[in-house]
Amino acid sequence: MNNIEESDILLYGVGDIAPDRDEPDTLFVHVKDLFNEGDLVFGQLETNLSLRGSRLPQARHTVRIDPKAALAFKKAGFNVISFAGNHCMDWGQEAFFDTIESLEEQGISVIGVGKNIEEARRPALLEINGTKIAFLAYNSILPMAYWAEVDRPGCVPMRAWTFYEQIEHDQPGTPCRTHTFPHREESRP
Repeated sequence: MNNIEESDILLYGVGDIAPDRDEPDTLFVHVKDLFNEGDLVFGQLETNLSLRGSRLPQARHTVRIDPKAALAFKKAGFNVISFAGNHCMDWGQEAFFDTIESLEEQGISVIGVGKNIEEARRPALLEINGTKIAFLAYNSILPMAYWAEVDRPGCVPMRAWTFYEQIEHDQPGTPCRTHTFPHREESRP
């Protein structure tokens, strides 16, 4: 960390986190010292932190872990967690809200989810070294009814249209060009 100036912001970001183990602290043992040197640590949570709820029929490859795992995230230095993923509602609304509450009780901002679409779209606003930073999270992998609506909890959807363009019209079965565009109504804040 030799060339870091006082006004610089050190952000660590990680992808999917699923601490499915008896001792959740062990997940971060090799990185927590590094993370705690940073100003911001961000990750995407892929499991529900709850002992309640019933597995929804559309849930695939899912686990549910003890809410005390939220403390492991805190000790590892996480400030912001996205829960806007394809597992946010795997265990129903009870587990969904337990997860958010467990993380927030540890002082961790949770983004991309909420009791309705307005709350789910709300950014986490942090100020580091005089700089204001906003975090948003969206989900494009959406099992049925996992997305938030005006009167339903869930995650912020970012659905897309995909179409496939045949490149060599005289060569059936050859690779195609893939075009993907967000739904117009979901590409606004």
